[in-house]
Amino acid sequence: MDIEELRRYCLSLSEETEEKFPFQQFKAAKDVLAFYIGGHIFCYFDINDLTHVTVKCQPEKVTELIERYDFIDHPITAMPNTGLA
Repeated sequence: MDIEELRRYCLSLSEETEEKFPFQQFKAAKDVLAFYIGGHIFCYFDINDLTHVTVKCQPEKVTELIERYDFIDHPITAMPNTGLA
């Protein structure tokens, strides 16, 4: 999947989906594109490096998805049971 495919997929999830570059004030994160529904981020990634894409996930699904797919890593957010990397 390339960046445009991922972008189209995220935008297709809801008519309310918005895309923003919310971290422009941080040099290291200025190229992070985030997708929102209802004002909440559900996916973000660096547009120059798709090796890490973070998506919001239901907490009860995190362990199951990590065990099922070897390309999914543990969450890297402050709330460890809500996002997958």
